[in-house]
Amino acid sequence: MCTVLFFKTIDHHCPFMNNCIAKRNHLFFFLFLLFSTLLFVLVIAVFVLRMVQNPDMTGGILGGAVAIVSLILGCYAGCMLFSHVYLIFAGATTNEIIRGRWDDANPFNLGCCRNCAEFCCRDRGPSIIRQKSQSLGV
Repeated sequence: MCTVLFFKTIDHHCPFMNNCIAKRNHLFFFLFLLFSTLLFVLVIAVFVLRMVQNPDMTGGILGGAVAIVSLILGCYAGCMLFSHVYLIFAGATTNEIIRGRWDDANPFNLGCCRNCAEFCCRDRGPSIIRQKSQSLGV
């Protein structure tokens, strides 16, 4: 686990990226999910297009294996992408949704449009890594 999980803007620790997803990198994590999903969709679309155009030459076993792996990973990345779209629209973090932080309404929800604008355009703040290294005299 990361040693900086005490910040209030933390979203979650991602075991696949071995990194905390927080205020400074949440947008980049979202873009990673978006482009990964698009890549998997593109690979599957090219495979299906090749099958339709030339059924005798589908890419063999390797092409089929790549298409199946892309389908599985694409479904996973797509589900993650849509869950993060929901989180952005709701103005919440993964931990807040899982733990059910609020009994009533989310106090950080500014409405769908303002939540999206806040997510995309907010100030990322100073780097924590530089502050830690400076305080250690490195």
